[in-house]
Amino acid sequence: PDQEKKIDPKAEFLITATWPDNHPDDIDLYVEDPKGGVVWYFAVFLPIDSARAAAQRKDAAARREFQLLSATLNRLEGLEAGYGAARVLNGVSFDVGKGEVVALMGRNGAGKSTLGLAAMGFARPGCRIVEGSIVFDGIDLRTASEAEKRALWGSRIAYVAQSAAAAFNPAHKLMEQTVETAVNHGVMTREKAEADARDLYRRLQLPNPDKIGDRYPHQVSGGQLQRAMTAMAMSCRPDLIIFRSEEHTSE
Repeated sequence: PDQEKKIDPKAEFLITATWPDNHPDDIDLYVEDPKGGVVWYFAVFLPIDSARAAAQRKDAAARREFQLLSATLNRLEGLEAGYGAARVLNGVSFDVGKGEVVALMGRNGAGKSTLGLAAMGFARPGCRIVEGSIVFDGIDLRTASEAEKRALWGSRIAYVAQSAAAAFNPAHKLMEQTVETAVNHGVMTREKAEADARDLYRRLQLPNPDKIGDRYPHQVSGGQLQRAMTAMAMSCRPDLIIFRSEEHTSE
């Protein structure tokens, strides 16, 4: 009251809140007029447990809610012919949040594909994760059983390989292979899965989306097959899709 001033209701002010180091239980509030400096200053006392700690708990909860995958690979070994165990990955860690796109770049042989597979809780034959953790939505994939991981693979975690031709069975049509995961996991009926596949073909700009599913893998181009494989990965609307591609400008 002793500092009452006539204030323009349309005026803009800058409000800054800080925790001073010498008074950790206080919050200093500064109300500043960009043109005329500090207008008001308040020192507000709040118990640290109800102020800073509460804010920290809220931030931690928000990070946990946002976080989808957290991987820490302290050591992944592979058997090298004639030399025994050799370190393939050492001291790698990363997080993936919901809705995030994370790109991993590196030279040939750096371990990008091995890391992508490890993020699914999978290690190639002859490899093993010696130290670390891979936590997907609260589930540690390193300690999960094969049955638990297989329930996640395809439905909640999908993988798009670099070589689409090697990923498809040449004896079956594209539609059969696109809907297989969604049907087997009980996500949708075959009829709905086929309608959804045609919609995915259309969204991925495949030619003649209503009919291309009737073709065999060898009857489409490499780029079209790559997009068909992407449709297959998206069929269950997974939470995480891992793409492996050496050609970042390809279709």
